[in-house]
Amino acid sequence: MCFLILGIQYYFNIDLFYKFNLFEIFITSFLIIIFSMFHFYNILNEKRTYYYLNTGIFIYLFGSTFLFITGNLINTLNSDFRSIIWKLNGILYIIYQIYIFIEFKNSFFNKNK
Repeated sequence: MCFLILGIQYYFNIDLFYKFNLFEIFITSFLIIIFSMFHFYNILNEKRTYYYLNTGIFIYLFGSTFLFITGNLINTLNSDFRSIIWKLNGILYIIYQIYIFIEFKNSFFNKNK
């Protein structure tokens, strides 16, 4: 349903390919954040499978969604402030990668013990 709505939106407004499409950023990231919260809820009383991966996805998407939604505003600011914001996004992405590594290490390297 989400892809259909976005396809229709891009079909009628082709200029959205050349700027930050706030609706697309919100709808896709919001759906993944909701699914991530459902996974957190489902593992409350179970073994924590994919806990660190889900945590990384939640932290990165929650922070970067806010940054990307303000993307059209960020482009009008001076370059010093823009670089700080994009460095913050880079830090969020590094944190996300660290959580992926922790999940990978816990899933594959600890099974042999």
